Amino acid sequence: MKEKPLVSIIISVKNEGSWLRKTVNSLFQVKTTLPFEVIVVDNHSDDGCCDFLSSCNNPQLMLRTEKKIGIANARNAGASMAKGDYLIFCDAHLIFEDNWIEELIAPIQQGQAAATNPCIVDVQNPKRMGFGYTWGENLTIRWNPGQPFPFPSPFLAGGCLAISSEVFAKISGFDPCFQGWGYDDQEISLKLWLFGYQCLIQPKVKIRHYFRNSPPPYPVRIENLYFNLLRMAYLHFKEERIDQCKTLIKNTDLNKLEQRVFASNVWETRMKYQLLRKYDDDWFMQKFNIPF
Repeated sequence: MKEKPLVSIIISVKNEGSWLRKTVNSLFQVKTTLPFEVIVVDNHSDDGCCDFLSSCNNPQLMLRTEKKIGIANARNAGASMAKGDYLIFCDAHLIFEDNWIEELIAPIQQGQAAATNPCIVDVQNPKRMGFGYTWGENLTIRWNPGQPFPFPSPFLAGGCLAISSEVFAKISGFDPCFQGWGYDDQEISLKLWLFGYQCLIQPKVKIRHYFRNSPPPYPVRIENLYFNLLRMAYLHFKEERIDQCKTLIKNTDLNKLEQRVFASNVWETRMKYQLLRKYDDDWFMQKFNIPF
């Protein structure tokens, strides 16, 4: 009898208050037929949200503490500890349903996709649902409408993103030079498509997500957000599209920002990606009718 695959669930945490406990409790309360481990990466929280984990006597649950490494590297840190055949990156404010793990990784197991997203349902407004997302003009984010069967999406939301550990290693994970919050899930989705992998939405799975009505409980620095945008552009876009991205950067010294990007091994990484990818950014924009 074939052994069931191990799934590693990686939760990046930054000042989540009581929500982390709710998320962890939900993980262990819902039904699944698959073995799984949970890796919580505490990215320098100062609100005590992870304190309860020290008293959890659960061999499936691990805690890793980091110091201000940003969400991309927090996820990479969790992945470096993972033993699973499949990785699922989760936000720390989710509520799960029975058999969600099996259904979410099914398209990956069946060879239909390298990575998947569920339907994301707003905890406070269950009629509000998102099925992955795309870009509009000026890279504005638009949630995809739902479909009854698994379907491709240009971008997978990082809040509940499943991927095979083999593919995650092949694409070098989330970009390790990204700073703070922002564009991490867009960059990894773009990279997957350009490298020839499929990203699918699995609408059979519905995960409830708490969307904050107030600013996040950690600082979001606009210069880091723009850094991530510009680094993503230099990694994956042609020159004209890089210039378009520059026009989106406001109230920031563009020259200094570019120097930071240039100092972040972006040219070396770009050359590596050029050799590995099967498609270019024109192909991606045309495939998904993105007006940018």
